[in-house]
Amino acid sequence: VDHLTPPMTRAELYGSLQQLEGLIDEYYEAQSLDPSRLKLISDRITQLVTQENLHQDLGIEHFDTINMAEFLTRADGYLCELKEAQIRDGLHIFGQCPPQSQLRDLMVAIARIPDQNRLGLTRAIAQDLGLDFDPLTADLSKPFSFPPNANFAPSHLCGCRTIGDAVEVLEEQAAELVESLISYSQEEVGEATHKELQWMRDHLLPSLQQTPQEITHLLRGLEGKYIPSGSAGAPTRGRADVLPTGRNFYSVDIRGIPTETAWNVGRKAAEAVIERYTQENGEYPRTLAISVWGTSTMRTGGDDVAEALALLGVQPVWEGVSRRVVDFEILPLSV
Repeated sequence: VDHLTPPMTRAELYGSLQQLEGLIDEYYEAQSLDPSRLKLISDRITQLVTQENLHQDLGIEHFDTINMAEFLTRADGYLCELKEAQIRDGLHIFGQCPPQSQLRDLMVAIARIPDQNRLGLTRAIAQDLGLDFDPLTADLSKPFSFPPNANFAPSHLCGCRTIGDAVEVLEEQAAELVESLISYSQEEVGEATHKELQWMRDHLLPSLQQTPQEITHLLRGLEGKYIPSGSAGAPTRGRADVLPTGRNFYSVDIRGIPTETAWNVGRKAAEAVIERYTQENGEYPRTLAISVWGTSTMRTGGDDVAEALALLGVQPVWEGVSRRVVDFEILPLSV
């Protein structure tokens, strides 16, 4: 009998990393308001970085060899990536739906990932606002500004300096919308966001609320009774279709491997392997070996299989509603 993943949440920052983020914000604020404070703030940043060896996390061997502007840009992007990373917020209790804020954060983590029928929650919010970056793939260290064709400039985005700051605001807005959805209240949202929230209200939330059937079905199994079957996978990796849990799961439905999400991940991994090899060796690799693990395939929907197919030069063709692989398309050399 399968069970739900641990509740997920944003990593956020703490300790010295949180201090560094505050000093960076203070530095940029002083640039426009009080440049005389820059030297003092810069010294505090230098002291904190060298004391905690934070420059090593950024791949900087000698902190004194890099100018402050370049360091702040790299550090800002690094901190944004850490802050937006997904981590476990405790453990899953078998047969219990995550409570309150854990349920909200888990729903955001699941809804954030797009699939063939959905844009993804944060992408939908960004689209409705007319923003010109992808919150899932954008370089978080790049400066943020409202595009000329933006629908409107909400006040909570006006103070954003980098794309990472804007992504943080989008994540917070997503959490607020999901909080309202769980409490059955409604907010005015754009068309794309409304579609995402409707899917969450009609499918995701009811599926998570059926988590108590994990216990029910386990007891039925111990009594030798029938348990409904279902596919395996991680809902936070684009496999929301595995919900609700508590079913007699089969390891891999080979007809659906790789999924479209896994194909995108595997194709990019294959491109990265080829690019790195050619840069280091000046020629294309003649042979490659990939280790494909069953447990990994269950979790990801076939990232490794997709990478192997991409290296072979073929792309899966998926069938309509079932999204099963029914054929393979040979990729042209220009791709």
